Amino acid sequence: MIHEWQRVTKHMRETPRKKDSVGHRMSEVMAEVGPAILISCLTNMFADFVGSFTSSPEITLLCTGNMLSMWFAFLYQMTFYAGLMSIVGGYEFGSDEIDKNRMEINIAENRVNIARHHRPLTRQPSKFHEATQPIISDSLQKYTHLMTYPPRFRIHLPSLPGIPGLQCLRYHSTEY
Repeated sequence: MIHEWQRVTKHMRETPRKKDSVGHRMSEVMAEVGPAILISCLTNMFADFVGSFTSSPEITLLCTGNMLSMWFAFLYQMTFYAGLMSIVGGYEFGSDEIDKNRMEINIAENRVNIARHHRPLTRQPSKFHEATQPIISDSLQKYTHLMTYPPRFRIHLPSLPGIPGLQCLRYHSTEY
């Protein structure tokens, strides 16, 4: 949906129309991606529907849960996510209107160059990203180390003849 929104926005910037609005852009996006989302959801739900008629209760429960999750994912994409994109698109649309009305005059080589500038589609780092990046990076490094070098437990049985020993677990970890 985001890719289609960017494609529609680029097309509207290149060929401005009088009826351009957030609703029009969103309708173009939904007309393009809506059928693909619906078909994808229906095929997954049909496959899980067929799988829910197996003799194994675990597989039946898994397939039934998958059918429900696919239905809720479809509802989420068509309602909440599309609405959220419309709200954010409204801010983008307003910013485009402001940028469209700005003109920069460059004087070079005895001529005047009047160019309309649009916002570049580059990502600007946010304060939230800068604040959370070290925490997330450190957490991911520790998680990767834990998955790569899992702690080892060794079972120790005391060797006393004729007496069953108690099992003791000793924790051995590698230094980080």
